[in-house]
Amino acid sequence: MGPLGRPASLSGAKSAGKPALLGVNPAGQAAYDDPGVRSRRRTPMTFIKPYLIRLSHCDPTGFVFLPNYFYIFNALVEDWFYEALEIPFDAFLMERRLSLPTVRLETTFSKPTRMGETVDFWLTATHIGRTSLRLTMGVDKDGEQRVRMNRIAVCIDQETDRPIDIPADVRAKINDFMRG
Repeated sequence: MGPLGRPASLSGAKSAGKPALLGVNPAGQAAYDDPGVRSRRRTPMTFIKPYLIRLSHCDPTGFVFLPNYFYIFNALVEDWFYEALEIPFDAFLMERRLSLPTVRLETTFSKPTRMGETVDFWLTATHIGRTSLRLTMGVDKDGEQRVRMNRIAVCIDQETDRPIDIPADVRAKINDFMRG
């Protein structure tokens, strides 16, 4: 089962011994929706990655040190590229000389996560613009919300440090993912 008890199916390669899953967006919500209101739009696909919380993620109390969530969310985007989009993220950065830096970030921390827990990190692409990508991301444990994040990233040419159109092949794969 995926977040909030939604069905999920195995997809793609394994990472760190845990399979990635594809499922529906938790609660059928679009980015920036009120959590109490279900979206009228078709439910987008969600990339779900079970993740073991380790000592290195935690503060001395054994809870995830909040900035470490952002490192894990960044790894989730990389995994999404490799496993769901089947685009080598290293080639996107190093060979194509592109990047996807965050330009806007809203995060809500609802409940702490402890060392030793396995939680579901998930990602839904909710909008693709000419140069930007909007992602809704989260952390759930047994259907319980831990973290919610809305992130806007912009495709940047590393040579000029200027926004550029998201390449057609990347756009096509993201659109395919969004359609399910």
